[in-house]
Amino acid sequence: MIWIIMTASDKDSYVTQRNQNFIKEALGANNVTFVSVQDEDSLNDLKISDRDIIITQTRNRIILDKIGELEAKNTSESDRTIVLTKNKEVLKEELYRNGISFPKSYSKYDLREENMYFVKPLMGEDSNMVDNLSVCKSTQEVRKKVDEIERLGDIAIIEDFIAGKECTAACVVNQKTGDIDVYPIFVELTTPYNILTHEAKMQEEEVCSACNLEAIKETAQKVCKVLGIQHYLRIDFRISSTGVPFVIDCNLFPGLGPTDHFAKCLLLTENRSYIDALKAVIASAS
Repeated sequence: MIWIIMTASDKDSYVTQRNQNFIKEALGANNVTFVSVQDEDSLNDLKISDRDIIITQTRNRIILDKIGELEAKNTSESDRTIVLTKNKEVLKEELYRNGISFPKSYSKYDLREENMYFVKPLMGEDSNMVDNLSVCKSTQEVRKKVDEIERLGDIAIIEDFIAGKECTAACVVNQKTGDIDVYPIFVELTTPYNILTHEAKMQEEEVCSACNLEAIKETAQKVCKVLGIQHYLRIDFRISSTGVPFVIDCNLFPGLGPTDHFAKCLLLTENRSYIDALKAVIASAS
């Protein structure tokens, strides 16, 4: 049995009902169970055997620790990895220490009118609060977007806008060899400046193609090692006009639907089916 375990607060964020239906159809409804647990006791009530596999879709440490006590293989990551992939500023600090390129950050009091900036939420996921106004061409536009994000309860990050190509890479740890397999694709969008807004992501307004840049694969593997990734991840990049890959975000719980980027990465780089993509995630459990 494949158990996909969430907590109530994670249910809407990581595994939509639509994707649950796709996963059940692909793997067989009798082979996969989705569970939203409230606490340790509700996890104890599940009859999980040592032959089962748990795909964890939560950052709840109490639940993750309990899952770690079970005999079943799982895809839980360490506390350090969870923190690094949740907080974008903490992530940047770790990338900086390891010589990995990312957009430079600014305070709202240290801006120049001649620069273009990109403003996004510190803790946001799924491109939430990212729209066409996230690309700012003046300090006034920056402050307006910062105010909007703060009104919605998050902290705004102001960083250099990287003009160039959008790229995303699915990364999977091969548990037999320890290698990190990387499947990168270009993402061309109809939005201004080719940015992945929340609306564009939901409407899937994009054209994707395989990316054969060795620099992307090498950087993705380095990022996974720096973060201590033990199972799977998806990394978003912007590739500058000079060919430098800048890490934009690291997605610990990428969408696992057939039209989500994770599945597209395996399809377009190696012609692997949606079922193959799900099996890659399952095989990454340890």
